[in-house]
Amino acid sequence: MRNLKRDPLGPARRMAEYIGEVIAAATSSPTGQWKHSGVRCFRRPGHRKCPGRVRVRERDDGYIEWECPSCGAAGTIQGWEKSFYNLSEIREESRQPGFEIVLTDKEYDGLKKCVSMEPEWDGVIFGATWTPEGIVLRAGAEEFKDFAEYLASRAVGEKTRDSTAFWSGCSTGLSYWGMGFQLEMPRCI
Repeated sequence: MRNLKRDPLGPARRMAEYIGEVIAAATSSPTGQWKHSGVRCFRRPGHRKCPGRVRVRERDDGYIEWECPSCGAAGTIQGWEKSFYNLSEIREESRQPGFEIVLTDKEYDGLKKCVSMEPEWDGVIFGATWTPEGIVLRAGAEEFKDFAEYLASRAVGEKTRDSTAFWSGCSTGLSYWGMGFQLEMPRCI
């Protein structure tokens, strides 16, 4: 019997989301420079999720390149300029971030999922870079303050105890970190 609950567009939808995230990561960074982004590789070698985070760049000729250092997958994207994921208009080539925060892979993935429908924070989320210590979010002082306030407001509006704890913990962690205290983000739910 056929599985009627299966989403026939699921694989195509996931690939479209992946390509969109690659575009957002590449266009939130200066043109021509490789960045080890927070975007998780889409491949599943041996039916297991690839652990890699892709490197991306927008070339000077307008193409976007991506490559996974873990599994070797790579590709080029063209015709992205009019897409919803194009963040090139909000990037600032010479922006010097005032704050940095290091998240675990799980924390970053949870935060990205939670704010995915908020275009004003795409520059912070997709501007993230992967390091061996974790995924680094960077923002200017005012932008970071606004981001923490946004997270706090989301905590107030949540209906479940777990969601409220996640959002509250995110905003509190960002606020404490901004004041020079040690950051302890909650684990994603």
